[in-house]
Parts: sequence; structure tokens; C-alpha cells
Amino acid sequence: MANEEKEQQPIPVDIPTGNPGTDNNNSPQPKDLDPVPVEMDKG
Repeated sequence: MANEEKEQQPIPVDIPTGNPGTDNNNSPQPKDLDPVPVEMDKG
């Protein structure tokens, strides 16, 4: 399971739901803070 979690983590980080280029959902949050909470949420 540890291997699956590591493989799944980098996938959502590279392709977030808000899209780093669009910044639609993450407009108030900068691109630098986006990947930080994402990794913490995944645990």
C-alpha cells in the first residue's frame, strides 16, 4: 500500500483540481502554497 500511496501522491500534485496555470479554485492561494496543503492532506 505504501508504494501505491507514493505513486498516487505525485499524480494529483502535478495535476491539481484547480490547475496551477488557471488558478480558478486556488485564486486566493499562491502556487507555492497549493502543493504544500495538498501533500499534507494526503498524509
